[in-house]
Amino acid sequence: MNDPRHQTEGGPEGAAELTPPTDAMLPPQLLQPGEIIILLLKPSPWFIVLSCLGFLVGVVLAAAAMLMLIRAGLVNFTNRHDVIVAAVGIAGIRLFWQLLDWLSRVYVLTDQLEAGQASIPVAMRLIAARGGP
Repeated sequence: MNDPRHQTEGGPEGAAELTPPTDAMLPPQLLQPGEIIILLLKPSPWFIVLSCLGFLVGVVLAAAAMLMLIRAGLVNFTNRHDVIVAAVGIAGIRLFWQLLDWLSRVYVLTDQLEAGQASIPVAMRLIAARGGP
């Protein structure tokens, strides 16, 4: 915790505040002036697989159905190897896309009131930020 990159002015002794490296995770234009970050999170890496699980199951089922049709002799324009390569390629592309989505996703809890909630005495604002403007 003595990393000098995460300390504010005041030196390592005394009441030096530690600040998380938020610049890399959160674009500064998403925060209002004076807004304090209470919690800054990224989703679990399980988000990559679980968010596209239905699509991956569909690819596996479609490939299994195609392989059964090839085995029964009802489809003769392709072979088993092509179907497996296509299924793995499609699943890989989808997982890569989901990885990019995961890399750009961050959840931020701040101390500011959300627009339209001025009557609530204590409210927190949750920003679900995706990379970019």
